[in-house]
Amino acid sequence: MNQRSTQTDAELRQRAERLPDASPEGKRLTSSSSETKQLLHELLVHQIELDMQNEELRSAQQQLEVSKARYFDLYDLAPVGYLTLDERHLIKECNLFVANMMGVNRNKLIKAPISKILLKEDQIIFYDNLKATLEMDITRHFEMRLVRADGEFFWGLLHVVAMKCGEYWVTVTDISRNKQVEAELQESDNKFRSVFEQAAMGVARMGLDGAWLEVNQKLCAIVGYSQHALLSKGFQDLIHPEELPREQAAICQLINNEISTYAKEKRYYTGAGSIVWLKVTMNLVRDINNDPDYFIAIIEDITSQKTEEAKQLSLTEQLHQAQKTEAIGKLAGGISHDFNNMLGVILGQAEWLTNKLEPASPLMDHIQSITKAAEHSAKLTRQLLTFARKQTIEPKVLDLNKSVSAMMDMLKQLIGESIQVSWDPAQDLWPVKVDPTQIDQVLANLCINARDAISGNGHISISTRNCRLDEHFATNHSDEMPPGDYVKLSVSDDGCGMNNPTKAQIFEPFYTTKAPGSGTGLGLSFTLGAVQMNAGFINVFSEPEQGTTFHIYFKKVKSPEEMKQKITDAPYKKGTETILLVEDEEMLLEIETAMLENSGYTVLAASSGDHAEALFREHLFEINLLMTDVIMPEINGMDLAVQLQALTPNLQVIFMSGYPQDILGNQANLEEGASFLQKPFSMEALANKVREVLDADEDKHPS
Repeated sequence: MNQRSTQTDAELRQRAERLPDASPEGKRLTSSSSETKQLLHELLVHQIELDMQNEELRSAQQQLEVSKARYFDLYDLAPVGYLTLDERHLIKECNLFVANMMGVNRNKLIKAPISKILLKEDQIIFYDNLKATLEMDITRHFEMRLVRADGEFFWGLLHVVAMKCGEYWVTVTDISRNKQVEAELQESDNKFRSVFEQAAMGVARMGLDGAWLEVNQKLCAIVGYSQHALLSKGFQDLIHPEELPREQAAICQLINNEISTYAKEKRYYTGAGSIVWLKVTMNLVRDINNDPDYFIAIIEDITSQKTEEAKQLSLTEQLHQAQKTEAIGKLAGGISHDFNNMLGVILGQAEWLTNKLEPASPLMDHIQSITKAAEHSAKLTRQLLTFARKQTIEPKVLDLNKSVSAMMDMLKQLIGESIQVSWDPAQDLWPVKVDPTQIDQVLANLCINARDAISGNGHISISTRNCRLDEHFATNHSDEMPPGDYVKLSVSDDGCGMNNPTKAQIFEPFYTTKAPGSGTGLGLSFTLGAVQMNAGFINVFSEPEQGTTFHIYFKKVKSPEEMKQKITDAPYKKGTETILLVEDEEMLLEIETAMLENSGYTVLAASSGDHAEALFREHLFEINLLMTDVIMPEINGMDLAVQLQALTPNLQVIFMSGYPQDILGNQANLEEGASFLQKPFSMEALANKVREVLDADEDKHPS
């Protein structure tokens, strides 16, 4: 009802009340009065307006009731618990949802203290937040446990608002399921964390930029960093520079979905600066939008495996080298047998001629040339056997200065006139005990190698020095070199030099940098073999275009008595005994017979085992010594000796062969300690060996 309507209603009421008093005669007004009619009309109109307004009020009341009912429906049936607390913290009002949540009739909650539905242990949480709500005039949100009517608790999320009237509005949401999921997630995370930290391999999360996001202790132990230090780095800081491009390419392939996983073996640097081999397996993790998020890396330390593989590779290479050496040894042994037989004829004939001719004979120079050539050929055969490690060395105490000086003329001829050779011997050089023939071979090989490294004019220097090597030097230059006093033989050149890969292979058999047909690749292999057989060590220093230096170290010997012994030219020993000589090579048989006869012996010469046995039976009691070649077509010398010794047990035997004695020990069962002469031999060596064996027999069996 508006203000105008209210005023009209009051005015009409006042006018109607004054009508009876208005008549001067005290009479009632009649309906014919115009004023009365007007008033009644207005009253009727107003009555209609009142009825309409009442209808509007009734309609508004109905709508209000409907809204109120809808509100209570929403209040009671809302999926959230609603509570209203008075200033004494009693429940003034609550909805059906909170009653159902608590498992109790709503009426039992009304006027009950809020503490009735709070878990005792968590009530302090509620009251602290209630106090904060009142003091700070803010809405508080907190989690706590509430108690149902059956005594079971559940987790609730509470929102509390303090009203100005002193009341509190509280909403309660059951978050038990959320808490259960959180607990399950926490348990899962704990399990993951346990596996993550206790894994036998390194595990890490890595960002798309290569930064470490999360690392386990195993990875830290592998790379030698603390977790804090490692998380401040990226994989780029640890990986070997040679591995980085391949790693970056793989990361791009994973991000671009070109590959699903990446597994490679690569080198990383540890915190201490050493290198470890790691097997890294990486997978890309994508987010809910399928965009790249981060990488998971599984990292295994395979350093030991790589070390073992390197050892196996080294053993395989050593086996191959041993097989090569064995093949060369067999070849060298075969060559030496035949070659030494021929050299025996040449040297024997030359020596026989020397003894027959007058010293002033014009033929003597030619005979000496033949002898030198044959002796040089014998040295070549020794060189082959040295490389094959089949030649027994004969070390002597000597002065290296004298050995090198004696070689200088020959070395200059080998090297040529375009290259200058300088020789710098040390003063008071310590003695060493080495095989002099092998030293000559080593020096010749090194000088030839230096010559071939020089293009055009150049310089080769040879020097000797006394060296006292401490433990640090010895360890850094050779794993097997003990500290002590050494004599160093050095050969340097100013040639083309070598890079590291070449230096690593120069001692391998058949390795050569020369053009095909220009070298065998065996020279430095011979050198290494000879040095090692004489208990020496060799080091190489070289840089491309800076030349090369070989240092060879031989141990100083304590007793140089042998150096002081003077070699006498006493004539070789002779005799008159009868010797059965067995040799399948006719020319050798002739020259050996002549050598023995020239020494005064009676010789029964046989070219086969059958012939020898026949002669032996014929002269059974005359023969004092059997000399036999070991390798013969029908019967070897060992078996022949056994057959003849069956007839005469005390028969002395000297075995001869172009093969080295250690090879014969395997091939012909030549017993260790048996009397042996390796071909070629001189008349003096033959005569002295025969006398040595015969005299020893006389000492055992005096007549």
